Amino acid sequence: MNIRFRPERMTIAPEFPPSEWLHEQEIHLSALRGQPVIVYFWDYASLASLVFLREIRRLEQRYAGHNLAFIGVHTPLFSFERERHQVERTAQELRFAHPTLLDNQHAAARAFHIPVVPVAYLINHKGMIVGQSIYGVPAFERQLHKTLRDLDPSASLPLLDQPASEQSDPGIQELFTGAQRGALGNPEGYSLHAPILYRLPEQRRAGHFYIQGAWQAGEEQLTYVGQTEGVIHMPYEAAEIYAVFSPHHELVERMLNPEVMSVEVWQDDRPLADEQRGDDVSTTGNIMIDHPRVYHLVRNRRQEAHELMLRIRSSGFSVYVFSFLGTSA
Repeated sequence: MNIRFRPERMTIAPEFPPSEWLHEQEIHLSALRGQPVIVYFWDYASLASLVFLREIRRLEQRYAGHNLAFIGVHTPLFSFERERHQVERTAQELRFAHPTLLDNQHAAARAFHIPVVPVAYLINHKGMIVGQSIYGVPAFERQLHKTLRDLDPSASLPLLDQPASEQSDPGIQELFTGAQRGALGNPEGYSLHAPILYRLPEQRRAGHFYIQGAWQAGEEQLTYVGQTEGVIHMPYEAAEIYAVFSPHHELVERMLNPEVMSVEVWQDDRPLADEQRGDDVSTTGNIMIDHPRVYHLVRNRRQEAHELMLRIRSSGFSVYVFSFLGTSA
């Protein structure tokens, strides 16, 4: 896919479709004519989006005082991301107060013809889309400079510290778990109709994950439904591992069963060493799952080959995707 922005496709930015907003009442882009706007699409349960938001924050800080507006569009991938309070919670934790459209039906995504999430668009003071960036914002900073100088030729702007054409791929790979596009390696495969008691195969290959115990597959997730212990094994090669976990995949179940779940994280058949623990792993080697979000599991010194093992003892625990940071293409 060619992700480079093409000036010949420059068009007037479409208006946002009617939907709920965070932080603001309904916003019309036509009412913002006269100032440049950055519209960025993201979803809170995506490592790529969380990395992308760092670039948005950096851009906001670099161009503070230049009348540059930011509007977020939350475009969910998983069903729980349509829950307003989950997005609000993440925005508060990240201290993002930009007006944010809750694009639960992907109407804004279709209007902008977005190629992928996350992605950002630069809209000039005339309402024209003049830039696009997928991996980060350095790619259209030169165009942002031009847009700001069109408004004020004497503006004092930050120096461009990266080549304007650079698209800095953060090196994230994903392994989904649900039946829709999951990479389950067990020979039993998926069943959406009833739980399966899985046995762990002796041979395990990178690019797949393997489970043991009683699990129920969903389109988006796998849910542990046993009463003893469920296990996930996953060979991998990366510097860091993140995952999207949830205590139950349905909102009603989470409301009826608000207890925090614990998952024990091992690597290479032993508990994590102190320096290997991700930000969400306690000193006892456990992750406390209190709501659906991205959890940081493992931090290795460099890109290395290992086998991750998760030990689960709470029925209802759900896993959606594993994300690997620091991988080779």
